[in-house]
Amino acid sequence: MSTLSLWDDFEIPPQARKGGVTLNLYDQLSAYVPKRPGAYLRIASDRFGLEAGVDRRSEDAADTRKHLRWGKFAKVYKENDTSAFKKRKVVREDGTIDWIVIRPQFRQLLADLAGGVIDGVIFYDLDRPVRQPRDLEDLIDIVEYVHRPVIGATGGRMNLVNDNDRHMARILCVMALKSSEDTARRVARLHLATAWTARSRAASPTDGSAKATSRARPYRLRQRS
Repeated sequence: MSTLSLWDDFEIPPQARKGGVTLNLYDQLSAYVPKRPGAYLRIASDRFGLEAGVDRRSEDAADTRKHLRWGKFAKVYKENDTSAFKKRKVVREDGTIDWIVIRPQFRQLLADLAGGVIDGVIFYDLDRPVRQPRDLEDLIDIVEYVHRPVIGATGGRMNLVNDNDRHMARILCVMALKSSEDTARRVARLHLATAWTARSRAASPTDGSAKATSRARPYRLRQRS
């Protein structure tokens, strides 16, 4: 009984008969120039709703598009004041429960990329579209299916159509997730300390009187005779 190897079902492209093709097919995939690309723009926190952050990202995405000589953006997906880290409990129609990051525009981007509405994506940096490995794998699944470029404006032009960049993206995504979890832990600890301090002060009846006494009787230096 023979064991199938990785290349047993590999389909040789017709142009291979001319001897001009190698197994490094990603150069051809990367050479594709999208005619109707999309841009994904996200800012995690915008307390006043000014959208200044996404506007800056929009300028960088447009500059990258011009540099790559892609077509004009067919769609721009904006998610202002939206976290790519925080999960929410979701009860599905069949009664199953899941914890996911709710980002309608990101999900719309995935659907449009899979359906051919857009044929490429530009994002600012990898931690803008994804901070959860599950979301990254959803994006990678579609990229591997449609073979269309998904490129970052920073970080050396990461392109998820390339296998090496996909594996690097997985590493960077885990690092971004670790950073978010560290920040969440520190913030939670700060809130706990603040609450404990407030509780301690409220439980101490002499705290306020001691301060009042110290203000009423300031320390005075005695003059030497």
